[in-house]
Amino acid sequence: MIFSSLDIWLDPADLMKACGLTPWTSARRRLASAAASAAARAAELIEPIGAVETAHVSPGGAGFRAGGLEFSPPTAIVEAVLSFGTAAFAAVTIGEGVDRAVDALPKGLDQLLLDMAASMLAEKARAAALELVRNPASSGDPPPPAFAPGLCGWPARDQAALLAVAGAVRIGITATAAHVLVPRKSVTFVTGVAAGPGLAGRRPPCHDCGNPRCLG
Repeated sequence: MIFSSLDIWLDPADLMKACGLTPWTSARRRLASAAASAAARAAELIEPIGAVETAHVSPGGAGFRAGGLEFSPPTAIVEAVLSFGTAAFAAVTIGEGVDRAVDALPKGLDQLLLDMAASMLAEKARAAALELVRNPASSGDPPPPAFAPGLCGWPARDQAALLAVAGAVRIGITATAAHVLVPRKSVTFVTGVAAGPGLAGRRPPCHDCGNPRCLG
């Protein structure tokens, strides 16, 4: 399945906070204006689109198997993913336009702010895609957690396999030999399509790790 109905936007104030600035203290008028311009420019350039496929997950090697491919995340993630039974594998991008715009700017504040704004919008696209993909358990349990290569100890080398299962080639997302996603402002995730019997009645381990980048 391919989806493009991701309604995302970025508040310039959030961009300034990500830079460690606030308009009331250390930021000057120039910085506030630059952040607002970067957020607006990034919003103009993005073309959010995602691809998702569901697959049965089973134990395999040091991790789990899905779509005929092996994945090797940390044990806690393996246990959580196996508990889903069936998982959704997704890849999302905000497109190549913002990459070209960032590369065209000279090194400096404007380039940094545009790049940061694009990264934040990519994460917002992932969050929006998660809301579309996963379904809360009918029992009232919280939605299944989500995981991604490159986060929470999951080696980035599994990106290519996740892209393959998600069918990301349909929307132009690939991975380099160094496991970097192309376009650069692309993200992936795997989550359950239901809470799964293995997670019923208990919090998944990712909710207790304290990692501020946890996808939850």
